[in-house]
Amino acid sequence: MEKMPLLGAPGYYCALGYWMAAVLFGYENKRKHTAGITVLLQIVFLVCIIIFSVVTDTNLAIYFLPCFAFAILLLFLMLYLTCEMPLNNICYFTIRSFILGEFTSSLEWQLEIYFREKIAPGNTILFSAVFLLAVHSGSVVIVNLFEKRYKESNFRLHIGKKELAHASLIAVSFFLFSNISNIFKNTPFSSSVLSEILLIRTLVTLGGVIMLYAYHMQLQDIKDKLEIQMLRQTMDAQYANYQMSEQSVALINQKYHDLKHQIEFLKSDISSDEKMQYLNEMEQDIQAFEAQNHTGNHILDTILTAKSLQCQNENIQLTCVANGKYIEFMNPMDISALFGNMLDNAIEGVSKVEEKDKRWIHVSIRRKMDFLVICVSNSYQGDISFSHGMPVTQKEDKRYHGYGTKSIRNIVSQYGGTVVFRAEKGWFEVKATYDFNSLNQAGQL
Repeated sequence: MEKMPLLGAPGYYCALGYWMAAVLFGYENKRKHTAGITVLLQIVFLVCIIIFSVVTDTNLAIYFLPCFAFAILLLFLMLYLTCEMPLNNICYFTIRSFILGEFTSSLEWQLEIYFREKIAPGNTILFSAVFLLAVHSGSVVIVNLFEKRYKESNFRLHIGKKELAHASLIAVSFFLFSNISNIFKNTPFSSSVLSEILLIRTLVTLGGVIMLYAYHMQLQDIKDKLEIQMLRQTMDAQYANYQMSEQSVALINQKYHDLKHQIEFLKSDISSDEKMQYLNEMEQDIQAFEAQNHTGNHILDTILTAKSLQCQNENIQLTCVANGKYIEFMNPMDISALFGNMLDNAIEGVSKVEEKDKRWIHVSIRRKMDFLVICVSNSYQGDISFSHGMPVTQKEDKRYHGYGTKSIRNIVSQYGGTVVFRAEKGWFEVKATYDFNSLNQAGQL
């Protein structure tokens, strides 16, 4: 590698491009701190990146790659300190920030050189400052228009080692080709003419930006397809559980029906007061079992009965005040998936409560003025965090969990309802609300 002065945009042009790109991708992800602290940290890193770029701007080509590596490290630290996301995701968005910064700085410098003498030949400093901010800001705004569609889903994006390796390979390839004239002088693809160097760098880095965006779209599409598949599997599993529960409850009802007749027979021939009292208690238990979970909706009754038996085994008190007639507008599979997921999540949450007498779940389906309100609430212990209004799973592997709450949200919205998840004073609540007028207009009632 020969020692040759670097040709291209000034260091602080690149620094501003990197920083603005990192701010953009940081904005598209979940913040780690309040807005004020985040802005303060971003300003500190802007100063650091600019100082470093200015100090190293006159370095020879032998220091070219180490300087860029340190600039990438600063971008990584900025995203690490300001964004709440896994380490691989931080590396991934650092790579995208760097390539986007390379493109915006190269584009700005090329356009500035072209228009400077034609527009403001006598006032280059003011022109450069205005042009610098205009091109950088315009580029970031345009990229944001394409990226903002993924803002809601970036925090659920899983970047594994393979995905990070692919993104790194794309970025390194485009970066080396775009700066080949600054690294190797005598190659078929190198040039010593400034206009050609800038053109190569601008066009190649543009290709890098486009390629990384296309790869990002592909990752998001894969995530969406996996999410749809997992939601479908969740619904199918809940419906299969309902069918098994229906058979089990039918057998239990038959057994209790037989026991009731056996008790009647035994009572006629028993004179012992103690045995008679015992048999009376059995009969009362059977009557209580027969009386519960008669909501008027067969599917809901089956689900509640099956979950009631599960709760009894886990020392959980399950109460229900529900009019099942109100949910007849729902598809049977949706009913089983909705209440199955609600109750499974409630049982999982309440089972972590150490004091058994405080393990409570309450189910209600009621009409409140012109609204249908479905509510499942349970006691809980510990902390529950939320992201975009949805509870965040406490399990270590978050890729394949949390689909129960997503299924609840999708089913409720499918019928024009809204769902709210709330945790307050030791009680977690899932509340779905439907407008009876809207249901009537849609012909669902």
